[in-house]
Amino acid sequence: MANTYQNISDRSEKEWRRQWAQIIMVLERSVKPSEMKRLQDEYSVDMAREGIEERRRGLMVIKKSSLPSKADKRKAAILNWQGVLNELRSVQANTCESGPGN
Repeated sequence: MANTYQNISDRSEKEWRRQWAQIIMVLERSVKPSEMKRLQDEYSVDMAREGIEERRRGLMVIKKSSLPSKADKRKAAILNWQGVLNELRSVQANTCESGPGN
């Protein structure tokens, strides 16, 4: 039950991608094959292995998100704790230098 929002979000994104792919296919069918090949070369990336002449293209999806990823949150937490630890060490060093009674 706790993952309901995430599940709905994931399904919505998959559905959006499916519909987007359908739109691209409809557009590709509406142009000549030579024009379609040229257009596909513009928006796809080469996936063929070196030495193999087979034409393999793929669609590269670059997902931009305004929300920080788990890795970003982890990095921020580590940096925060390192800062706190460094500050505690400097306070401790200052306390040791000045002595407990000073």
